[in-house]
Amino acid sequence: MAYLGLEPTADCLIPLIDSIEAQARADLADLDDIAIRWRPPDAGWSIAQILEHLTITNALYIGAMRDLLTHAPPLRGKARPWKPSLVGRWFIRVNLPTSGYRLPTLRKLDPGPVPGPGTVRRFLGTMRDVSDLLWRAQETDMRRLRLTSPISPLIRRLNLGDAFIIVVVHSRRHMLQIERLIARPGFPGPGQSVSESR
Repeated sequence: MAYLGLEPTADCLIPLIDSIEAQARADLADLDDIAIRWRPPDAGWSIAQILEHLTITNALYIGAMRDLLTHAPPLRGKARPWKPSLVGRWFIRVNLPTSGYRLPTLRKLDPGPVPGPGTVRRFLGTMRDVSDLLWRAQETDMRRLRLTSPISPLIRRLNLGDAFIIVVVHSRRHMLQIERLIARPGFPGPGQSVSESR
């Protein structure tokens, strides 16, 4: 079962993950440190901060999903068709790039003023980890496997499929934020400083 055209299958999510990685490489390949760390006058996040936020968030989900898959019972018979949990449905909807929601960032997901080096590389590493876990999860019942949200312990009703879709749509949402940031007046072009290893 798909929800808003999304389901936690390799056929659906792997192409989206690949497109996020391709966009990151294309948009960021020629940007130097000045551009990566540039913050708009309205005090929004820099590209480095956006990527750091994604890396922190993705890593929390990856840890929870990996732990769940490590301890998942073997699948007997055919898995039930996936459908989102009630909470998962809401999280997926509000994280869609088209939702218009402005979600407050929890303190533990805040990137801080100066993210460390290698922000692009670390973010891409989390997307590879999500992809690898998604392949592993194809042999499980992602509707039955439940986890507490790694973002808030008050949210206890996500299923594994919800978690995969949330990570992907949240990452896509912020990659579009990066595109808008690059298009802003005053954004520094490439070549203004020596780039660090990303």
